[in-house]
Amino acid sequence: MLAAAAVPSQAAVTLSFDDIPDRGTPGQFYNGGRAIDQFGQQSGNPGPAFGISIQGFATVLEQLRLCPGGIPCGSTVIPKPPSGLKVLSAPFERNDFNRTLFNLARGFTDEISFWIYVPGGALAAPASVTIFANEGGYTASANPILGFVSVPAPTNCVFATSPITTVSGCGFTKFTMAFSGAARSVLFQGAVFDDITIGAPGGGAVPEPASWAMLIAGFGLTGAAMRRRRAALTV
Repeated sequence: MLAAAAVPSQAAVTLSFDDIPDRGTPGQFYNGGRAIDQFGQQSGNPGPAFGISIQGFATVLEQLRLCPGGIPCGSTVIPKPPSGLKVLSAPFERNDFNRTLFNLARGFTDEISFWIYVPGGALAAPASVTIFANEGGYTASANPILGFVSVPAPTNCVFATSPITTVSGCGFTKFTMAFSGAARSVLFQGAVFDDITIGAPGGGAVPEPASWAMLIAGFGLTGAAMRRRRAALTV
């Protein structure tokens, strides 16, 4: 029983970014810390302790829209996010240390899903998501890649000026990436993302080999104890 309790388990978590300030950075927010606002100051209450730290040029942006009185508010013109008004902006970066990287020390298994919008235009480039076995992404030595997807930029995406939230030919698309093994970092690049779900819904982490050994040993000890008890009762 003690061995079974030692096996780690972590259900899927979904990051919506709606509790992070507009033009702020998430940083340690999903690791139980506080977000950083656009002025570089800690802002708001601590976030949920999911064990996820985010580094690089990750910025939370709020959808540009018409607020009461007809005044434009928000920070960026994007299609309507799947939920809420805010998204995570993960721009394309050639420098590994500036790329938007999620580190998860505890790890997760099975799959990751997300909504993605790739901006079009003259400077458009494909977006990508890469799943790594260890923390650190490309900056870690000998870091196996468990999954990769490249999402092309749209060629027919047009924004209208009135109303400012109207778009045609573009929007958010949902992707689900399944993989084998335990992942501990995910690299997001060249797009805006919403509702990133890490791990399969209702799933948990697959036990490490050492945990399996403890579990098997625990069952063996329990079985031996039950046999001794039966022997004592029959004497």
